[in-house]
Amino acid sequence: MDEKKLAKGKVVHIDWDLKNAKISDPSPVSAIGTAINENMSEETQKKESTMSFTAENRDTCKFMWKDAIGVNAKAEVKTQIPFLVNGKLSLGLENTFTFGKEKTTKTIRKEEVGSTVTVESGKNKTTTAETSLMKYVVLVPFVATLDNGQKAAGEFTGVQYIDKTIYTSQPISEVED
Repeated sequence: MDEKKLAKGKVVHIDWDLKNAKISDPSPVSAIGTAINENMSEETQKKESTMSFTAENRDTCKFMWKDAIGVNAKAEVKTQIPFLVNGKLSLGLENTFTFGKEKTTKTIRKEEVGSTVTVESGKNKTTTAETSLMKYVVLVPFVATLDNGQKAAGEFTGVQYIDKTIYTSQPISEVED
């Protein structure tokens, strides 16, 4: 697309380039909780524990246009947006996004963070599960198709918060009198 020519119209479709997407390394935001299973028996035990983080987190996304584009005021498009599932980028449920005359738009999803973990501990062991809130940033190139057939390239930035649990296990020490 000629950078001097302004693409004008309503966004009707977005094609995502997941192959060229970039996912940041996770960065810890906050500890959610710790669950401990101290097993003094001769059999493996399982203990379920629910942890929750009382503050809300915000998953955000931003569409940044690389091509010159003039989007009609309050134009809407229904599209799936990229998000992380089990460490891989996928397209999620369809959402409606509103674009203004500016080059970016943002939507915010508020969500309580909670996690239920099962802590399995072998005989005579203490197992600890520590759950933390991790922040991921994804950058995904896209091409938007306008209602007049023109195309405009851009980059989607998504910030997603995911809980991650790390398990550690150690033998129970015998207490000497």
